[in-house]
Amino acid sequence: MSAIKNIIVIGATGNLGPSVLKALQESGQFNITVLTRDYAKTKSILPPNTQIITADYNSIDSLTAAFKGQDAVVATSSYSTLANQQEIIVDAAINAGVKRFIASEFGSNMMAKKSADLVVFTRRIAAREYLEKKAAEGKISWTAIACGAFFGWGLNTGFLGFNSDQRKVTLYDGGKSRFSASTLPTIGAAVVSVLSHPKETENKYLLIHSLVTTQLEMLALYEKFTGTKWEVEYKETAELEKGVNEDIAKGDYSTVGGLIYRAAFGEGYGGEFLEDSNELLGIPKLDKKGLEDVIKGTL
Repeated sequence: MSAIKNIIVIGATGNLGPSVLKALQESGQFNITVLTRDYAKTKSILPPNTQIITADYNSIDSLTAAFKGQDAVVATSSYSTLANQQEIIVDAAINAGVKRFIASEFGSNMMAKKSADLVVFTRRIAAREYLEKKAAEGKISWTAIACGAFFGWGLNTGFLGFNSDQRKVTLYDGGKSRFSASTLPTIGAAVVSVLSHPKETENKYLLIHSLVTTQLEMLALYEKFTGTKWEVEYKETAELEKGVNEDIAKGDYSTVGGLIYRAAFGEGYGGEFLEDSNELLGIPKLDKKGLEDVIKGTL
């Protein structure tokens, strides 16, 4: 595959997008464009001199025009943000002659069967399978990057169960589960490496992570650094899954996000990456000091 030079990023103002955009810009290897629905809002958030174009995400013609001249599309938006539009976006990329599509699949290991069966991932998997079909037809190539939990972000937002202000933690399945996680800069570096090595990463589902840890290991560090015992609440991911499925059976999908905890901490759900592509992509892992530094940075 020829070199990738022109890249368009979708979701550059979300939770992950800014770190991916920064890594791409700082690499100095690419011409970067950001795609958005709202030019004024996006311009007010992104760094000065960022090239921004708008498109109607429901219009294949509008998207095709936006993708003209681009070698790669990097979708960093959450699956809920793109909803049912990823197939339209893929078709537009194909129409425009885009070579590589990095799917909006950052996070859990959806190659693990138990995780793949969780309803919360249905749309993401369908979008990847659509890409696989189009790649098999020779129309485009793709890469997906599973990175585990967003580490520093997950601690700062409470997503990983820790509330440093209140000195409280929710431990899932006793807090003993080993799980993979990646810092946002690590994910950005992985995207840069994928696009810098198009042949080696063509049509592949890659697993990368900054570290493997447990909630109990992190709790011990939090208590050490704060000098206090934290209040602990326990939740079982099997019960979470049961409750979500009961809600879905009644037509209520509002709790479906709880299934992400099942994927991260549930036994057999692939939360710990036993194999990874860190070496392939040249992505280093954090040592114990690195883990401690991230946790200190959230206090």
